[in-house]
Amino acid sequence: MKQKLVFTLIFSLITFFSACSDDNEDEKSFPYNKLPTDARIFIEKHFPNSTVQNIDVDNGEYDKYAEYDKYTVKLSGDVTATFNKFGFWRMVECPNGIATDKEILWPRFYDDLKKIQPNVKVLKYQLYDYGYRVYLNNDVVIATAHDRIEGYDVTGKKPLPQKISTFITDHFKGEKIEYVVELFKKDKLELSGYLQVGFAGGSTVSFNGDNWYQSGGTVSDALLKTLPKTVSDALYERYKEPKIQTLKKYETYCKITVSNDRGAELLIDYESGIIEPPTKVVEDFIKKYISEKVGAISPVRQTDNPKRIIFRYTFRADVGNCFLQVDKKGDWVECHLSGEVLPDKLTALLPASVLKYVADNYPDNKIFRIGHNYEGEYLVMPELKVSLKFDKDGKFIEKGTGFESE
Repeated sequence: MKQKLVFTLIFSLITFFSACSDDNEDEKSFPYNKLPTDARIFIEKHFPNSTVQNIDVDNGEYDKYAEYDKYTVKLSGDVTATFNKFGFWRMVECPNGIATDKEILWPRFYDDLKKIQPNVKVLKYQLYDYGYRVYLNNDVVIATAHDRIEGYDVTGKKPLPQKISTFITDHFKGEKIEYVVELFKKDKLELSGYLQVGFAGGSTVSFNGDNWYQSGGTVSDALLKTLPKTVSDALYERYKEPKIQTLKKYETYCKITVSNDRGAELLIDYESGIIEPPTKVVEDFIKKYISEKVGAISPVRQTDNPKRIIFRYTFRADVGNCFLQVDKKGDWVECHLSGEVLPDKLTALLPASVLKYVADNYPDNKIFRIGHNYEGEYLVMPELKVSLKFDKDGKFIEKGTGFESE
């Protein structure tokens, strides 16, 4: 009996240590073919001549999150790549530089990179919760979204201007700054002078000089209170506990997105409160000055005009496809019919001196597009790719080729 017990104990110990040895062996040499398919496709596409040297797997408590680095793959050539549990890449790094023809990001990124940072090497790509960062061998860090370069990440490299630092201390108490980005101009690869600050809790705030103009993530009441009281009064009148996802500040109004109302977008005028689309006024305007035979008016889109609220309508009528912009009261700002001549009853809204100038200088006496901007100036297009500007009294100012009523 004793011999049987001793034998059983010895067998159990052998089995236990053998299992431990197998576990350690599996941990050290995780099979490449067990990596998620997308991870293997990424490696074979971008590093076809590299060999896999080691794969580490982290089964930590955060494994359930897609943002978590689960797999760390070491490749020949001193390349390291990490992937989440689905096999999507999170980081790619090589101290010797990663060839820019790898196209790890979208193709146009590399053309843009050569324009702003020629003759550099990419040392590291990193995907954070707030976007991509590309680390270069000249100590420059590129901040980029999924389809465009946003600017330079200067976190820890430059101190914030004193007024911005004080503003953050006063309105983002307890928030830890995670990144600071010098933003590029919209659709241009040059610095705008704007600054974006991101916090560990997910909030962001952007500045134009020393003045904030936009915030996202979770917008605090402290920031809301920097706006005229009309804004918070209007917001809390409509919602008992609004959760502001984005807040964008303009000269005479602000635009707020409310996350707990399915992303509803509110336009709040600093004087009069929430502004609703003036659709009834627009319908009457269309029937009076354009056509009574009108199809359904498409949903309204509000343009990001810095000076005033502008609503945009598109619709079909017997005179063509129509495009109409109006202000918050429903007064016209711009109108055209997709290249068709505007009806006389619509152009009659222009000052008589404007109509006379067109008739005297353009034999066809046709008008294809009209605009009326914030300063009261009139814009008229008597020919395609020709625009005329007049002051608020109808006096001719200049001739151009573009057409921007605002």
